[in-house]
Amino acid sequence: MRWFDGYRWTDQTRTR
Repeated sequence: MRWFDGYRWTDQTRTR
C-alpha cells in the first residue's frame, strides 16, 4: 500500500 500512504499524506497536508 504505497499509493495509500501517499494519498493519506497529501490529504493531511491539504487539511492542515
